[in-house]
Amino acid sequence: MKGIFLAVLVSFILLFPAVSLGQVSPSQPLPEQTLSRQIIPGQTRSGQTRPGQIAGQANGPAGLEPEGQEIQQGQDTQDAHKALIRDITSVEGIRDNLLLGYGMVVGLKGTGDRQQTIFTTQTLGNILQRMGVQVPANTIRVANVASVFVTAVLPPFASPGTHLDVTVSSMGDAKSLEGGLLLLTPLYGAGGKIYAEAQGAVTLGGYAAGGGGNSKQVNHPTVARISGGGLVERDTSVDLGQMRKVSLVLQEANFNTAEDVAKAINASFARRVAVAVDARRIEMDVSASGAADVPSLLARVESLPVEVHRRARVVVNERTGTVVMGRDVRLGAVSILH
Repeated sequence: MKGIFLAVLVSFILLFPAVSLGQVSPSQPLPEQTLSRQIIPGQTRSGQTRPGQIAGQANGPAGLEPEGQEIQQGQDTQDAHKALIRDITSVEGIRDNLLLGYGMVVGLKGTGDRQQTIFTTQTLGNILQRMGVQVPANTIRVANVASVFVTAVLPPFASPGTHLDVTVSSMGDAKSLEGGLLLLTPLYGAGGKIYAEAQGAVTLGGYAAGGGGNSKQVNHPTVARISGGGLVERDTSVDLGQMRKVSLVLQEANFNTAEDVAKAINASFARRVAVAVDARRIEMDVSASGAADVPSLLARVESLPVEVHRRARVVVNERTGTVVMGRDVRLGAVSILH
């Protein structure tokens, strides 16, 4: 009897090892804690999704998510920006013009040109002579005047009477233009014609004080500005009514941006109106657009948004000591010496 009982007990243990050893039977569901221990980091359970993962998206080998692809998509999204066409382009032929003039600043407090600056005394003598005062130039001894170059930018469609900002720069050995007044100065274009005139009190972006070994200077006191000190005298507007083709010029050459601008214009008019000629120029047909005139066409086109890729940019103005950075600029570890 003992032999039969032992044989039955051994057979029972061999047939049901999981029950006899206290393990879970294969037919029973596995507890949640057991599953969580079996999943390695980076894997997901079959049929489940992580937060942010699209349901039904296929995982990589061993259930790993394509993390590198998600990072790359995030970088592309960060680099792409929406901008209006008027912010990234200009109309071909409608541009600024540079003006230049020679004048004199008076009213300085002993900080003007010295005697060895001959052209200053000659200019002052000529001004006095035109006003009826006969004074030999070689006898003039003044230290409160300075010869300057006057520059300005003539914007497009500027009509007579438009005010301009002008920049005044000393061309002699004057120490400072602080407190000075610019006398009436004609401003010439590249063709030698007078397009504007300038006059007014100058404003500095810096100063110079002290003397000898105990002096202090901030920025450049020999360069000044006159806000609204220029006045346009000649009409330079462009006749848009004679234009049959209008070209937009990108500020930064880029084939992708040029194609996107052309596609955005064509999609807005539902017809082929614009074509990208090269990486910088997009040409539009005024008659094909159906617009009443060029201004209405440009007003509609310039308000269209387009996707662009901007560059990180830092603008440094050494004269005024100003540094401007765009939001795409990222600073790393630096060392600053002052």
